[in-house]
Amino acid sequence: MEATVNNLVKKMNLEENKKKKILKLNWKNEDLIKFKEINKKSKEKREIIIFIKGKQNYIKNVNKNIEKWISGNNNIKTVDCYEFFEVEKEMEELAKSYDKILGTTRI
Repeated sequence: MEATVNNLVKKMNLEENKKKKILKLNWKNEDLIKFKEINKKSKEKREIIIFIKGKQNYIKNVNKNIEKWISGNNNIKTVDCYEFFEVEKEMEELAKSYDKILGTTRI
């Protein structure tokens, strides 16, 4: 996940200090701790963007759990990050469920 985040952040049109803040986040798989932190921040009415990377089933489950923890908070957005080669056969169908798609590549 860390390599993916580093790659995405490099390509973002953000000030360097904001990029550094993003890179300081804990990108390890400690979901329960992260859900608690998201819940806490959502109560503070803070704007939150959550990147979810994993296999299709994992992304689906994390999104379900986020919905449970935040109970309809509109300040929270999720970005689902799929590994193309894991979902390439379902990519067309999967893309229909999203408003926007961001494609990235590793060099």
